[in-house]
Amino acid sequence: MKRLLLSFLFLSPALADEASDILSQSGVEGGIVVHVGCGDGTITQKLRANDSYQVQGLTKEADKVPAIRDAIYKGGVSGAVAVSEWNGKHLPYIENYVNLLVIEDAASVSKEEIDRVLTPLGVAMVKKGGVWEKITKAWPKDMDEWTHYAYDSKGNPTSKDL
Repeated sequence: MKRLLLSFLFLSPALADEASDILSQSGVEGGIVVHVGCGDGTITQKLRANDSYQVQGLTKEADKVPAIRDAIYKGGVSGAVAVSEWNGKHLPYIENYVNLLVIEDAASVSKEEIDRVLTPLGVAMVKKGGVWEKITKAWPKDMDEWTHYAYDSKGNPTSKDL
């Protein structure tokens, strides 16, 4: 009975680490992950749950970047996880590029900037008052969906995008 109770407590979501909670709540199972306000890089490293993730941390604190990079290197995830200085204005990514955007401070990134960098159906996890809020970018109405490699089962490589 004690083992069962101990196992339950160990697996309880309340005791799980924050990165696992973020990934679980987001539903994102890979791709480009950006952690805005990455602190010391600990959570940033854990956001790379497996080889399906490429993670980048952004910080406004330029003086902390070398130490964070050193920690990433020592953690053995250098290359798959990186950190860069951020100017606090525009995210340094092209449109529709990021699958998961993790934002520690809700006021640090505008809604327009979140929409710009997220892929269609991409997710932003935004911390507000200590609680994570999930925002999913909608699929564009003028963008068609491909069900097969060559658009559809007929093999026609042309979609019906507007």
